[in-house]
Amino acid sequence: MFVVIGLFILWRFAHRQHLVWSTKLLIGSVLLGFGTFNTVEGIVDHQILGVHHVNEQVSEAARFAWDMAFLAWGAVMIADGWLIMQRGKRDMASMAS
Repeated sequence: MFVVIGLFILWRFAHRQHLVWSTKLLIGSVLLGFGTFNTVEGIVDHQILGVHHVNEQVSEAARFAWDMAFLAWGAVMIADGWLIMQRGKRDMASMAS
């Protein structure tokens, strides 16, 4: 459901004439979104609620390590996405000048 809503919003924005598309902005936004989702989901579902863990086939101690690696991966995606978006914004600003 959320994917369909997101695609609809993207489609509507894509048809605006004043919107300038950038591959870096798109990739950065996707990474930032996935990283944010994974981090929030990992904290809420894995740590707070304990609904499930990244790897249920390992011991309790190893589950925690897998969960922390998942959170670290989410943080890396957030950081990389933000950096790529900043580069995309700079590129767009230099093209506009």
